[in-house]
Amino acid sequence: MHEQGHKFLMHLLRMTPEMKKDHFTSNCAMDYAVNGLIMDLNDKTLCEPIPGMLYDAKYKGWSIVQIFNDLKKQQKEGGS
Repeated sequence: MHEQGHKFLMHLLRMTPEMKKDHFTSNCAMDYAVNGLIMDLNDKTLCEPIPGMLYDAKYKGWSIVQIFNDLKKQQKEGGS
């Protein structure tokens, strides 16, 4: 379900030029977005959350570009 979420949300088509230069952070941003949707499911048996998955409730409703920019800001500040 996770990988299908990337396709459904057309993540690869929504990447900005800056995101295309930093695949690792882009992938993290996309994972936060998809995992946020998974965590919002009422029926967790459809796709069970796994320990260590990238998830932060603060990203609920954020676009992948917004998440990417926040992750880059944290990197510059030495937060991750």
